[in-house]
Amino acid sequence: MPDLTEKLIAFIDATLTEAWPSTTRHVGEEIPQDVTSDYVWLMQSGESTTEDLCDEVDAVNFDVEVVCTDIATCREWTATIKQALRDEPNWSTAWGDPPQAQFATVSDHDDDYVPRSADSDDGIHIGSLAVTLHV
Repeated sequence: MPDLTEKLIAFIDATLTEAWPSTTRHVGEEIPQDVTSDYVWLMQSGESTTEDLCDEVDAVNFDVEVVCTDIATCREWTATIKQALRDEPNWSTAWGDPPQAQFATVSDHDDDYVPRSADSDDGIHIGSLAVTLHV
């Protein structure tokens, strides 16, 4: 599923662009060292396979981190991403042909989750989501 990550990045970027068209942000797996704007970092964290003869992947897990200097912005972006993934009406058309994802489940990460995209002493706020795309 190499381009499933790219499609998730594009979906998140489009969602935030629609909600905040004039805001500069970076969305991706790699964050440039000199980034000065708020950003969304994500990483594929695992796969689940069906326990049958095919052993096909049926779900792909991602860690998604929203990193902002303002806590209100962080909360708004996190909630917007979560709601957009839950409400996406076009899974069958927007995510490839045949569809690479049928639907998503999204939740906040547990309290023991350690963010990986930024140092905790940077004076920033991080909203972390566990996203599972079911394929």
